[in-house]
Amino acid sequence: MGNRWSSLKEKTAPYVFLSPFLFGFIIFFSYAFIRSLYF
Repeated sequence: MGNRWSSLKEKTAPYVFLSPFLFGFIIFFSYAFIRSLYF
């Protein structure tokens, strides 16, 4: 069980590191899109 968990963590590690950047980009683009609609 521990072996499978470590391999799963190795596979998901890049996504865990990239998710804050992706989240920030999504927030930034949605904010820019809303501003372009209203202004």
